[in-house]
Amino acid sequence: MLIYGKEIANKIIAELKPKTKKRRLCLAIVQVGKNEVSAAYIRKKQEKARELGIKVELARLSDSLSEEKLKKALSLIAAKKNITGIILQLPLPPGIAAQEVLDTLPVKKDVDVLSSQAFGRFVLNQKGALLPPVVSAVARLLQEAKVNLQGSEVTVVGAGRLV
Repeated sequence: MLIYGKEIANKIIAELKPKTKKRRLCLAIVQVGKNEVSAAYIRKKQEKARELGIKVELARLSDSLSEEKLKKALSLIAAKKNITGIILQLPLPPGIAAQEVLDTLPVKKDVDVLSSQAFGRFVLNQKGALLPPVVSAVARLLQEAKVNLQGSEVTVVGAGRLV
């Protein structure tokens, strides 16, 4: 079976447009250092946000920033009232404890569900917990393709927090 993700993505965008237009949403994307692969992902995120009428504030920080200064910078960004969501673009430079930095993100603004608190809420299926974006995308793909996994044996292979 082939699942055409682009068609499903366009359907999701069409469903979301009326919902996002009613709200004043602003996504902060924080990139530490220069990474062309990360920059390409950021451009795609900015494009989809624009399509949905979501404002994006991109913060490019130096890779020479200490872990403590990065945490402080994230806290300052998170404290802004207009920021409704934050993405800390991974990977972070070597020598920075990614999880400790991710844990500075407020759970309500952690759209990638990567902080320990946000991830824990998801794992425990707590009320109001967000689904991680990849989990949500896979669930939607399966739903749209009318794939019923009940009674199936499934193997999931992955090595990272995002996928």
